[in-house]
Amino acid sequence: MQANDGDELLVWGDGSTERDLLHVDDVVSFIHKAISNQEKKYELYNAGYGSSFSVKQIVEMIIEESGKNLKIKHDLTKPSINTKLALLSDKAEKEIGWKANISIKEGIKKTIEWWYNNTNGEQT
Repeated sequence: MQANDGDELLVWGDGSTERDLLHVDDVVSFIHKAISNQEKKYELYNAGYGSSFSVKQIVEMIIEESGKNLKIKHDLTKPSINTKLALLSDKAEKEIGWKANISIKEGIKKTIEWWYNNTNGEQT
């Protein structure tokens, strides 16, 4: 999706739902460490940054990083699920030596840079 200055970004619900997000580089790092370092087969691990962010916060960070003048419009006819999800990855750090390294802001910046570099800023 490409947004121009002055456009509105539609957010379902009130934006209060919170999630723990990982950048793809951290996911790949986790998979590599799990395959390479786990001692017991089929061990279960959480892979998370350890902090949750609301949908509204995430959209605001995307707008800020984009450098565009965009407005948020909430579609309150769509559901808001008032939940907060953050994962503790202590076991993964202790047993396989993995920890998330890319913050939500850095991940958004890297994603926007990737998009511009790989699409020439064109809508896909």
